[in-house]
Amino acid sequence: MARSRHGKDVEFDVARLVGEVEATVQPLVAKKENKLLIECPADIGSMRADQTKVRQVLFNLMSNAAKFTEKGTIRLVVSRQLSVVSGEAAVTEDHGPRITDHENRTSNIQHRTSNAEPTLNPQLPTLNFSVRDTGIGMTPEQLSRLFQAFTQGDASTSKKYGGMGLGLALSRKFCQLMGGELSVTSEQGKGSTFTVSLPVEVSKGSDQ
Repeated sequence: MARSRHGKDVEFDVARLVGEVEATVQPLVAKKENKLLIECPADIGSMRADQTKVRQVLFNLMSNAAKFTEKGTIRLVVSRQLSVVSGEAAVTEDHGPRITDHENRTSNIQHRTSNAEPTLNPQLPTLNFSVRDTGIGMTPEQLSRLFQAFTQGDASTSKKYGGMGLGLALSRKFCQLMGGELSVTSEQGKGSTFTVSLPVEVSKGSDQ
């Protein structure tokens, strides 16, 4: 597939991109004795977007999960969601992932409800990338300021793990530029789930 240059949208294979991100983030995951599980159908298909931005967003979320999880599990679930417009209402059909037969993959998928509504065109199919970890999680207060630039947790958390810096704020901005959204659910002590929702085809002029 073609590669994205100068912020241009290109068509690329989603499963291949996920595999590249998996290989890149694996050393960070192993550093804290975590297990990485990827659930992405081999036939998930392609999307047309800024490949560099999509790769950076996924890497940011997975490396963040690795940072705040120790001897736990980090899971990336990729699914395609088809919205069918009927009259004025959009009826959504969710085509979830069929688990690829790679080593140490599991079919135990748990979805959590997002507390942010994606601003997506209901007439376009979307791809959802959910990064779930079993790490330290966040308090409601931390969640409320999560996407602010240079946001960190409380002093003790920042001292032990380091802050999230610009990564999450930038990731959300990238998603919005491509006509999608980044949302999060979390519970302190029980982990977090970040969900990226992007149109399969980014409309011309969205990614400027």
